Amino acid sequence: MTLLRAALCAAAAAALWVGWNAFWFQCDDAYIAFRYVSASQLGWGYTWNPPPFRPVEGYTSFLWVALLDGVWRGLGVPPPVAANRLALLFSAASLALVVAMVLRLRLSPGLARWRTAVLALVLLGVVSNRTFLAWTSSGLETALFGFLLLAWVAIGVFGSGSRRSLAALSLAAGLLALARPDGLLFAAATAAILVVRAAAGGGVSARALVPALPLLIPALHVAWRRAHYGFWVPNTYYAKQVAAWPESGVRYFAAFVLEYAYWIWLALALAAGLRALRGGALAARLRAGDPALASRLLVGAALALHFAYYTLRVGGDHFEFRVYQHWVPLLLISLPMVAERAGLSPRRSLAALVAMILLGWPLPWLHWWHTRELVTRAETFKLHHRVSPHLPAGLRWYAAAWDDLEGWLIRHLVGLRHQEHKIFGELQLARFPSRAQGAQITGDGHPVLAYHTIGVPGWVLPHVAVIDWFGLNDVVIAHSKPRRVTSEERQMAHDRGPPEGYLDCFRPNVFVLKKYGFSVRPRARELTDDEIRACETRFLTGSE
Repeated sequence: MTLLRAALCAAAAAALWVGWNAFWFQCDDAYIAFRYVSASQLGWGYTWNPPPFRPVEGYTSFLWVALLDGVWRGLGVPPPVAANRLALLFSAASLALVVAMVLRLRLSPGLARWRTAVLALVLLGVVSNRTFLAWTSSGLETALFGFLLLAWVAIGVFGSGSRRSLAALSLAAGLLALARPDGLLFAAATAAILVVRAAAGGGVSARALVPALPLLIPALHVAWRRAHYGFWVPNTYYAKQVAAWPESGVRYFAAFVLEYAYWIWLALALAAGLRALRGGALAARLRAGDPALASRLLVGAALALHFAYYTLRVGGDHFEFRVYQHWVPLLLISLPMVAERAGLSPRRSLAALVAMILLGWPLPWLHWWHTRELVTRAETFKLHHRVSPHLPAGLRWYAAAWDDLEGWLIRHLVGLRHQEHKIFGELQLARFPSRAQGAQITGDGHPVLAYHTIGVPGWVLPHVAVIDWFGLNDVVIAHSKPRRVTSEERQMAHDRGPPEGYLDCFRPNVFVLKKYGFSVRPRARELTDDEIRACETRFLTGSE
């Protein structure tokens, strides 16, 4: 049995490698983080533009930026080379956690006899899932965040409750909060779990507080953010948040559920929940003060709140199901157990898992097959390929519902598919000179580029100040009045723009040429440090 499981793990690792190569891409946004690393290497710290421009936190993940910085300094591997290799490493670590969690699942004796089959199916479901494979690369921190979240869930659900286990839970939560700002939610849930465990152990004591020490990591980081950047949350939050957008989020979630047949999991989870409530066992355990159950419920509550925030508040994500990536292994791992709790026999529980995997293949893979060779911007801009015509007549209604959801989402720049970001990133790299060539434009006289797609240009022009039209890396624009506010007008992460006169205030003198490269035009009068500070202060004051 051990050899068979080892063979399954080896096969899954090989499939992961194949999938990583098949979906390999670096999106333009990844180069935003790369520029912050570059700024640190140049001695400016983690900021977008060189001084005297004010520091701005336009990156999403402090931990990802710091990791890329450390790899570049320690190993000499620059971010564009290191990022996807690290993402593959964290994806492989996530697979290892999947194996560990399946082997520790609490199954009935009847289903436990099929644990190796469960492991094989879960691994198959993960490594054949388009969303999981898409985020094994990208240059973004998604694989890192997904790994840390899986680790946090694994410790929270399967941990022993010992001080060592609780300290590991706190460390995972602390790193999660550094990996993405929404990781603070899991740090808060961890604090609640520690309180529950301490109360069950006889009350809070100095010794009981030791496992909570890693939670100081996010607290110190938030304090540093406030002192260094002037805000409690990253600049990206202000740039993207216009108003709650449930009209988008519900469609984003529905498309995810239809694409991978996760409605099977939802139906079984509802049935299992109703059975638990009717049986009264859950209520009895809660009244008895079971700390292990309370901890698991807090883990579930944190996951649910995280899901609700992105679905109902944010409205999904600009990228292809990126904020749901961690749900792929979690739903597959938990389905056999959920099916049993819903009253299914062991064989039917396995059948439900098989059905969810098989029914989750046609839509994403048909879409991939018919779009994988599109290589121009015209072909991939707001890429929406209808899958329903490629299915038998009796199944087209299902695919047509998914097609309609995708059409609405992509029209609003929500959930843009992997191929669009891949081709756009490649075209950006081909359109601009190399970083070595761009670095020849020095910072003398404060050269300024004002542009709307700033990832690759920001990376290849390390000494040039780049004004980000959409405000992700600009405090003034992020705090300015949004251009689009109604649901039908909105474009995910593209709703803000520069206030009138703001760009002109910096007298931009670096311009993107229509076909290739940059043009630098001398100014009649040099831009001074005092002018830069005055522009930022005047417009920031006016936007508040």
